[in-house]
Parts: sequence; C-alpha cells; structure tokens
Amino acid sequence: MLIMSWNARGLGKAEKRRKVINVVLCRKSAVLFVQETKLAVFDSRVILSIGGVLLSKVDLPLHGIPFTWSNNRVEGIWTRLDRYLVSQIILSWFPNIVQRGLPRSISDHSVIILSVSNDNWGLNTFRFFNGWLEDNKF
Repeated sequence: MLIMSWNARGLGKAEKRRKVINVVLCRKSAVLFVQETKLAVFDSRVILSIGGVLLSKVDLPLHGIPFTWSNNRVEGIWTRLDRYLVSQIILSWFPNIVQRGLPRSISDHSVIILSVSNDNWGLNTFRFFNGWLEDNKF
C-alpha cells in the first residue's frame, strides 16, 4: 500500500486539482495526506474534486510531546497545530496505530510520525561476545 503526503498549495484552482489526481492515480496511492493548501476552507467540495472519499475522522492522541508548533518568542505561543486525522476504516485495519511527535529542531513545527506498532516480543536481550575484547577498535 502506498501512502502519499503532499504540501500542495493552490488547490483552489481546478488545474492544480487535476494534477494532484493524475499523480495519485499514476502512483496508485491508497492514501493522500494534503497539507499547507492555503485554502480558507478545505471542505467536501475540495475533497471530492481531487477524487477523495468523505470519511469521519479520528484525531489520534499525540505521544512524545504536548505541542507541535511554537512561534519561537520569549513569551511564546505553544499549540498543537499538526496532526494526523484517520478514519475508522484505517483504525480497523491498523488497530495499533500511533501518532508520535519529535522534538522541534530546524522548524517551528515538530515532525509527526504515524506508525503501526508490531507485537511486543518483550525486552531485547543484550549479548556480549568475548571476541569483541580482542578487537582493538572495540
């Protein structure tokens, strides 16, 4: 399954929406995340015009960090702007899906990771091989 995420400004224009549809269809993407569209309203008309399906959305809990954006000022504003919204269908396919935020680094936005956790096999064991002691670089 292919999942695409696209920073697609200009979706208010029909020509841009047609290009988005072409890329999604050519790549056979099952899921498209669209961000930074600069549209005042991202409503059902826009979603349907790029070949989307209207689904109820679930805002997943954010793990790792409490906020995803800051204005980088002394008396700053900290808020959660960035998030993945997923449908109930996606949750049924991937019941162990987790949304995690990483600490900010080069941007005023945090990176948000969407992952599906595997079965927990318990603690990983540490193994030590005596041959490592014979290696001067170790």
